[in-house]
Amino acid sequence: MNETLKTIQNRRSCREFNDVPLKEEDLLSILKAGTMAPSAMNRQSANILCLRNPEIVEDLRARILEFMGKDSFYGAKVIVIVYSTKDAPCNLQDGSCVLENMFLAATSLGVGSCWINCLHDYFATDEGNAFKKKVLGLEDNDLTVGACILGYPLKEDIPMKEKKSDYIRII
Repeated sequence: MNETLKTIQNRRSCREFNDVPLKEEDLLSILKAGTMAPSAMNRQSANILCLRNPEIVEDLRARILEFMGKDSFYGAKVIVIVYSTKDAPCNLQDGSCVLENMFLAATSLGVGSCWINCLHDYFATDEGNAFKKKVLGLEDNDLTVGACILGYPLKEDIPMKEKKSDYIRII
């Protein structure tokens, strides 16, 4: 099997990270992979905001903990937010492709990752919207597609959850 298909088959959502800081070269490679994602009509509507400043990451973690009742970032030290403008055609699709490219790049480098969805709901609150604007520099017209948390996995083998058996139909 070729390396790309192996990477796709080995990708797992990681929810336990060790304390080893993410290597700069690994982070930059993952972010670059996001920029190489396909986009509708090559409009490249998605944007990437990487949070690795410890104070900002911990502030957002505390806010989400209060909002969600749990640490939705699972202790990760790097949070990558993918967003687009609300009026961009195919904004969700373009942003989703960016996220998937980053997940696959992370897997290929031995970096754990997980899709996080709670920011969209948090940023819809008055408190979250104020944080989004003041701290992150995002605007009212910016739509959060999703977030990718990154770090080195605490465990080497993350088990694969069972997949549906009737996932594919060919007619």
